[in-house]
Amino acid sequence: MQDVRASDLPDVKTSDRENVEASAAKLREAGQRNIEHALEARRLSEEAFDDASKPDAHATNTGAQKAWWSARFDGATLRRWPGWVSIVALMFSGISLYVTVLKPAALSIDVGIVGHVSWDKATKAEMIALPLTVTNEGAHDAVVLGLKLGPDDAPDRYRSSFVGGQSAGQNEPFAPWAVAGHGWHSGDVQFHSKGDAKALIAPTGSAPVKSYELCLTVQVAASRPFGFLDWLLERRPTAVRLVVEPAQRFSESDLENGKWIPLRIDDQRSVRTGACRIG
Repeated sequence: MQDVRASDLPDVKTSDRENVEASAAKLREAGQRNIEHALEARRLSEEAFDDASKPDAHATNTGAQKAWWSARFDGATLRRWPGWVSIVALMFSGISLYVTVLKPAALSIDVGIVGHVSWDKATKAEMIALPLTVTNEGAHDAVVLGLKLGPDDAPDRYRSSFVGGQSAGQNEPFAPWAVAGHGWHSGDVQFHSKGDAKALIAPTGSAPVKSYELCLTVQVAASRPFGFLDWLLERRPTAVRLVVEPAQRFSESDLENGKWIPLRIDDQRSVRTGACRIG
C-alpha cells in the first residue's frame, strides 16, 4: 500500500476561509448597490420637488386653473344667469297666481266611517245619515245645492233633506252649503227616500248581513269671476262610490220604532259622476 503524506491533503481551513471571504464580498457589493439605488431615488424626488416649487411651475398651474374656470364660466354665461333666474321666478309667480286666484272651484267629498239607517215614522221614508266633509281645493267659492245618494240604477233615490243628529230635536232642513275657496264644510246629512219606495237596506232578521253599493253625487254652483277662462278651466265635481253594511242584525220592528241602525262604510273611492249610472 502507498503511503499518503499530510502535505498531499488539501488544507480544509484555508478552503473554508476563502468561501467566507467570497460570500462577504458579494454581500458588500449587494449592499453598496442598494445604497446607490436609494441615493438615486432620493435625488430624483428632490429634483421633482424643486421643479414643482419653482415660480414658473406655480404660475403655469394657476394659469391652467384660471383657463379651466374661464372656459366654463365665461362672461356670456354669467350674463345669462339673471335671465334664468327671472324665468324661474316668473314660473313660480304664474303657479302662485293660478293656485290663489285663477283656479276654479274643485270640490271633493269625504265620508266618515260610520253612518246610520232608519225609518221616518211619519212619512214611512227610509233614512240614511252620513257624516260628510266637502273640501274646496280651488280658489273660487262654491255652493253645494244638494246631495244625492243611491244605487247605480237609481242614483237619486235618496235626497239630502236634513242636517244634524239622529234625534228629531236636532234636525234642521238642509240648506245650501257655502264653501269658500281653499275651505271646507262638514255636517251630518240625512238622506230621505220617497215615502212609497221599498226599503233598499232591508231588515236582516236572522239572515247574514248584506253589503250595499251606493253612489254619492253633489250638485254645485260655482262662481265664475273670469267668465270664459273659468269655464275653460272648470272641472265637474267627482262622485263617491260607497260600500255600506249594517253593523248589526235588525228587524222591521226596529225600523218602525225609529231605531237608528249603525252602518259601516267599508269602502269609498272617487269616480266620475257619470259612472254612477248604469249604461
